[in-house]
Amino acid sequence: MKALKAALLSMLAAAALMTGCSDSKTDTDVEVDIGDIKADTDVSVDISDIEKDYKTNQLTQMDFVFDTDKNVSEFGVSIDTGNITIEYSRDNKTGLSLEYTVYADTEEVCKEVKSHLNAIAETNGSRLDIRLIEDKTQEDISSWLRKNIPDCRVEYDLYITVPEFVSSFEAKENVGNLTFGDICGKFSGIVGVGNITCTGSQFTESSVIKCDTGNIAMSDCIYKADTDITADTGNITFCLPLNGSGGADISVKADTGNIKMTGIKNYDVKSENKKDTSHSLSIEVENCNIGFAANTGKIIIDKE
Repeated sequence: MKALKAALLSMLAAAALMTGCSDSKTDTDVEVDIGDIKADTDVSVDISDIEKDYKTNQLTQMDFVFDTDKNVSEFGVSIDTGNITIEYSRDNKTGLSLEYTVYADTEEVCKEVKSHLNAIAETNGSRLDIRLIEDKTQEDISSWLRKNIPDCRVEYDLYITVPEFVSSFEAKENVGNLTFGDICGKFSGIVGVGNITCTGSQFTESSVIKCDTGNIAMSDCIYKADTDITADTGNITFCLPLNGSGGADISVKADTGNIKMTGIKNYDVKSENKKDTSHSLSIEVENCNIGFAANTGKIIIDKE
């Protein structure tokens, strides 16, 4: 079943890549190594194996600044494939630094794609969304390329900054890597194939961080609300909550993969269970209850 799941996700990656996008700046190979557990659970999703080679490419950098109403408290972005990084801005505007590379067999096709690609910010009530679009029709750029210029590949890298009055973040990718920086609020980060990193984030409302196939790294975070962190197939590195956390029930689950606990400090073990290839651990630390569970894998405690 695990081999079948990896194959299906590889097909998902292939479909995304052939419709106009993939990751250029970050290694999108997903390596899952659960050590010496006696089970057929190692999974490797190598996107480069399914990419088509093109004869030429063209790199473009575009920068955008969007006025942001102070009533905006929610932010959203969703792309098929690429890298997304979200951090706070230093002003009351939303910024987008977009770098993308067009791969095609001719320079003319690269230039044609470039002439159509644009980005917009849409506000609906308290929510602002950034979209990558076809310039004239404002259709999703991946959908438009799939219909109009199918024989190319576009690799996207989005660096997004939002005002500090934004307190809810939703980011989705089919294939790629997602990074939440030093931001605060409610998080919904969903990746099909790729990796998620949260560094210096503060979880103040119920949040979800999830990879279907990929690795998750949580470091230097404060937890003040319930948070579910899940990797269906992949490894999770979880740094224990920083001072200032409290009142949160945190769930850290890997269906197939290891969980590594870092940032070791004094904590109380409530329960622990090892059975066959599974391992679970429940602890209390910084006024938070944390439940770790690896269905096929192990929980590793980094004592350094």
